[in-house]
Amino acid sequence: MSDDARAPSDIVNLKLRLREDLRARLEASAKAEGNSLNSEIIRRLEMDLADDKRGLIETAMLGGGYNARLVRGIAALLVIANPGSSDEMSIAQRWAVRLGINHLLDALMPVPSQGDQMPQEDLEERAHLFAGLLNVAGTYLKGLGLSKEP
Repeated sequence: MSDDARAPSDIVNLKLRLREDLRARLEASAKAEGNSLNSEIIRRLEMDLADDKRGLIETAMLGGGYNARLVRGIAALLVIANPGSSDEMSIAQRWAVRLGINHLLDALMPVPSQGDQMPQEDLEERAHLFAGLLNVAGTYLKGLGLSKEP
């Protein structure tokens, strides 16, 4: 049977060469997780490939630069504020996320100097952007499988 004819579910033998120190670390990790060395290597490879897929999804959804940093930051705030991934956030959690987003925006895009005042339409635009960004962050979390929403 050629390599092309294998089914995705077939188990194949693979000879693997690696340094002894890496083998020892993998074996220690396998023992701590209650896995065989083979299972540990497979688990880590699958996690790494899943991370690659997440990275592709993230890049496709967010692009790069400022937008990506902002949405990643908001996603992290949502996960930190609601670690149990419950469907509803408390008022305290929602306030924490809002404050966190303000700090994140200030860090990524500092506010103009003290003497400058933001026109009302800019304040309204910023509020509108917050709502949109929260929706994008929710979609991002769903794409990563971190949200319980269908």
